[in-house]
Parts: sequence; structure tokens; C-alpha cells
Amino acid sequence: MSNIIRPDFQNNSQNGNTQKTEPVPGYQLLLEITFSTPPINRRIQVSGNITLADLHEVIKTCFNWSDDYGHRFFVGKILYGPRSKNETTTSYDEAATRLHELEEAMGFIFTYYYDAGSGWECEITVEQLLPPTNTIEPPVFLDGEQATPPYQFIDIHEYQAFLADLEVAESGKRRRMLVDYNLASDFNPVYCDSEELALKVQHSIDH
Repeated sequence: MSNIIRPDFQNNSQNGNTQKTEPVPGYQLLLEITFSTPPINRRIQVSGNITLADLHEVIKTCFNWSDDYGHRFFVGKILYGPRSKNETTTSYDEAATRLHELEEAMGFIFTYYYDAGSGWECEITVEQLLPPTNTIEPPVFLDGEQATPPYQFIDIHEYQAFLADLEVAESGKRRRMLVDYNLASDFNPVYCDSEELALKVQHSIDH
């Protein structure tokens, strides 16, 4: 990693209501599903001026998740999530928090939870700082490893147990297992469709 991000919570903005007019860096991020073996990951580049709510849209596109379940970010020592007028929550508003405001904290802990922490966990690593700009460029998908886990599985542990059983199953049992989870007969857990993801990620947020 060309730049090491170190935590400095005293300088970390919490309200996220202001957007700097001067150029801010972008970030190359590695998204990796925690406890996945081999690693299920995606590498992206995003503007530092996007909000955490925007980053949520990019991440859920990378892993084919939806808004059917809750999500949260844990950055540094703070939880961020969606807010509504009728919602009482202890987390900060992800829609009012821009990525560059959290640069120091991202080097300490940067985690995304899908299904509000009881389902999938995605560790986010800042791999590289990108040249500063005062515009918001579309997100870019660079590469990825392993197929997106099908939505039928509630967490990485259930999915990897399924893959382990599938690998040793005889042909008849394999077909039944795929049918039970509504998966195609040619399901390939190691294939990442990078071309399709690149198009989807590019259009995952609208500015």
C-alpha cells in the first residue's frame, strides 16, 4: 500500500454536514468478505466526496446484496447507518458523512455489515490514495476474486459449509443440492464476472 492511513480520532469530523470546496483524494479500496476462504473480494476506486450512503450502494452492487436487510458501517470507533425522521438509532447518519472526512479513522477499523451485523461482514482496506479532485467521479470496479455468494445463504459460514459439501458430493446429490438452493446446474463458485460488475458499479450511484 503506497500510503499508510493512521487513526487520529480527535480530528475526525462527526457531523458530516459540510463538504470541502478544495480538492480531496479518492481511494482505492479492497472489499473482502470476512472469514471467506479462499478470499471473496472486490477492488474498487471511489471519490473521496461520496457519502457512506453512496458507498453502501457500491458495496451492495459488488456483492449483489439489496436493501431488504439492514446495514451499518463501523469506522474507527463510530457506527454509521441510514437515518429516517421516525427512527431512533445510536449510529451517525451515513448520508451526511463523506468518505474523505473519515480518512484517518479508515486506517484503524473500516467494516461494513450487511443484515445489521448478524449476516455478512465485509472488511474494507484503503490500498491507495488517488489524486485529489473537487468533482465526484463514477466509481470504478477494478477486479475481484470468487463468485458472489448467492442471496439464499444467510452468512459466510453457511455458504462455505455448502461449498465444502458440494465439492465432495456425487453427481446426483450435487444436482439436488443445487436445486434446493435454486442454483443453476453450471454454478461456479470461483467465477467473478468482472465485465458485468464493472458496468453495474459504474452506474450504482447517481450524481
